[in-house]
Amino acid sequence: MMNLKISLPFRKCKKGHETDLIKSFINKIDINLITQNNKYEFLVLNETCISNHYPDLVLILLDRSKLDYWNEKRLLLKKNDIKILHHLYLSNKKRSIGDLVFELGFNERDINKILRRLYNAEMIIEVGDCFLIKNIVRLFFISDIISIEAKIKNWKDAFRQAELNYLFSSESYVLFPEKILNDKVISHNTSLKQVGIIGSNNYKNYIVKKSQKNKIPASYYSWVLNEEIGGAIFNA
Repeated sequence: MMNLKISLPFRKCKKGHETDLIKSFINKIDINLITQNNKYEFLVLNETCISNHYPDLVLILLDRSKLDYWNEKRLLLKKNDIKILHHLYLSNKKRSIGDLVFELGFNERDINKILRRLYNAEMIIEVGDCFLIKNIVRLFFISDIISIEAKIKNWKDAFRQAELNYLFSSESYVLFPEKILNDKVISHNTSLKQVGIIGSNNYKNYIVKKSQKNKIPASYYSWVLNEEIGGAIFNA
């Protein structure tokens, strides 16, 4: 498990049974539960602000070798730069300045500045009067973003939160202690194909139902994690 300081805001964990469940889960984390690929490192984020809320846990699997392509000018990118980068990724085709002004509502002057920063950071290329995102495999070094909500009570709220977490994650789970996992909880989850369930007892964590896989970067916030963590490793 990596020990890394990032600049995203976080909140202090409240004392209680759910915090105890989270600590117990972390102490029993087995990376083989997540991946069989031994080239990945993983980082645990606890109560970190992502997408304007605080998932209990976010497990980040990353391939450090991809940071060989990191450019220090990525540290200078701003919020709107990342938003336009994600738009170019979703477009998956060349976009002119006029296209971006029309599609996103930015003015031409701001678009020019943003594209210049992305170009200097070696994240896009210029093709004639258009711009195209570079190979995503080189830019996005996070392999998996696994979000986890821990619940003892109010488990329906946990599933709703896990659905929101899925929007930036590759997988999203609700974590329950084994003693409260029952048919009612599991059957409620059958209608939520995206969200999985993890059980935990005194000896191990285990997957009860696998989360549906989501392709990342799934949203702007997937990129925020990629850039924050990449920058922290680059500066370490």
